Formats: sequence, structure tokens, C-alpha cells
Amino acid sequence: MKIFMHYFAVLALLAAATNGLELVAQSDVTQESQASQVGQVSPNSQAGEDSPNQADQVHQDDTCTLTDTYVKGTNVTHCSSIIIDSLSVPAGVMLDLTNVTDGANIKFKGTTTFGQKLWDGPFLKLRGNNLSLTGPGTLDGQGSWYWPQGQAVTKPVFFKLNRVNNSTLSGFTLKNSPFRTFSVGNSNYTTFTRLTLNSTAGNSVAKNTDGFDLSRNDHITIKGNHIYNQDDCLAMHDNGIRIKTITGLTELVNDIAYIDNKVVNVKNAIVMHLDYNRTKGGYSGIPDSMAKITNIKIHGLSGSAKNLYDIVANPDAVAD
Repeated sequence: MKIFMHYFAVLALLAAATNGLELVAQSDVTQESQASQVGQVSPNSQAGEDSPNQADQVHQDDTCTLTDTYVKGTNVTHCSSIIIDSLSVPAGVMLDLTNVTDGANIKFKGTTTFGQKLWDGPFLKLRGNNLSLTGPGTLDGQGSWYWPQGQAVTKPVFFKLNRVNNSTLSGFTLKNSPFRTFSVGNSNYTTFTRLTLNSTAGNSVAKNTDGFDLSRNDHITIKGNHIYNQDDCLAMHDNGIRIKTITGLTELVNDIAYIDNKVVNVKNAIVMHLDYNRTKGGYSGIPDSMAKITNIKIHGLSGSAKNLYDIVANPDAVAD
């Protein structure tokens, strides 16, 4: 992996927002690397020189470029700007962005690929505050290798966010997700906009390629994205808008708004099930979950669906 570092002022990357979420459901640098893998350029070194401690000494205003083959444990802690350009991430290795400096700008360029292996992932993990992730690059999960192997095998989550706050992700593409695309947890005031999620390659059914899976978050905005997959576009935790709760739980789902969404050729436009059995991995038919679902608003929903709604609920747990 080549890592280039330059001193310059960081320009703020502002994510443009568009209205509407178009939903389409179609069916750390540690020096363990070799000299040939790591090249560094800084104001005090020549291009191609090996500088084993350079990465840990750079000023916070440095830009780091990750390219060629990613090395597990690469340290980008002191990089205020990170460019990920046509990176190859080996099979079974996670692209670690959990220790980036607060306020970092991360830019995806070219196509970054992730090696094929049956494991739980994730391919990429992010944590931090006031982060900006932009395109126009593409992240390719090579999902068509995984999909024919069915649902019984372990497949990696594509992009996991945990404790991400006051951040924006915009303008890049994630394609061919083996499993869930975005898994977002314990995060607040974060926006996803102008993203393309496309899991349509190959001829196999891309089951469980959820667009966004959300859990224990507050003030998450998802707007102006295009999702082409074969499962939930948005799951709060081959349908359109779905809310499901696990049997035996007593949590709260409250104050959710779906505004100006479009679904095309989905089985059910609106789904609400309070009978999801985790052991069975499906609906039990008995809506005995006592998780409260209140104050749900759906406005401006358009498109095509076989069924308008599929609702199995406990009337004692649902209101408004």
C-alpha cells in the first residue's frame, strides 16, 4: 500500500443535499509492511524513501493517500484528510477507519475492492465525530461471489458505522454488497445523501442485501439516495418501508418520518410486523412483541408494489 503525505490547508467538503429517497428493490501505518508496499512523501523526504516513523510524526494538517494493497493495522490517526484511491483490501481484512481524527475529510476515488472470503466482516468500519466522507469513488464488495452460496453461510457486512456523530456521507457508490450494506448503530446527527447502493450484478438472487440497517441511533437523515437491491431498502433493524420488532422485547420505536420516497416493483410498499422470531429467522405469525410503535408518518410515497401494506401488529403496542 502506498501512503503519500503532503502539508496543505484542508478545504471543507460540504455535502450537497437533495430531496427524496428513491428506493428501488429489484427482485493503523504500522511498519509490518515491506518497503515495496509502503511509499511515503513528505516535505522532509524524497519520493520512494522508506521513513518508518514518518506516519506517526506528521502534523494533523497532512493528507494521507491509501492506494495499492491495504495493510492491516494502517495508522491514519494523524491524517486530517484521507484519500482512498483504488485500494485493494485483502480477503478477511477490515479497512479500519475507527481511529480517524475528529473533523477528518475522507474521499473515495477510483474503485476500491474487497477480497472474497466467508466471514462476518465488516469490510469497512468507521467511528468518529464531525467527519465528511465523499466520492466520487466506488466500493465494490464483489457480492456476486457470495450470493449463489445461499443464506446458510456467513457473509460480511459491507460498511459499519458505530458511534459516528455529526457527520455526513455523500456522493459515492457501494456496489455488490454480499450482505447488509450499511449497518449503523449508536450514532447521532449523521446524514447519508446522494449515495448509490447497487447490488444487481450476476444472475443470483442477492438476498439480505439491506440498504440501511439502523439500531440505537438518534437524528439520522437518509435522503436523495438510490438503492437497487433485493431486500429491505431501509430496515430499522423485497419490501419498501418496513418496521419489525422481535418477539419478547419491550423497546420503543418513536417519531419516524418517511418523506417523498419512491418504491418500484416491490412486494409490499409498507410493512409492519411485531412477530419477528430471531431463532426462526422469520415471522412467527403471533404478534406478541410489546415494543411500542408510535408517531409514524409516511408522506409522499409513490411507485409500484404488489401489495400496498402487510401489517401484523399487537393493537396494544401501536398508536398514531
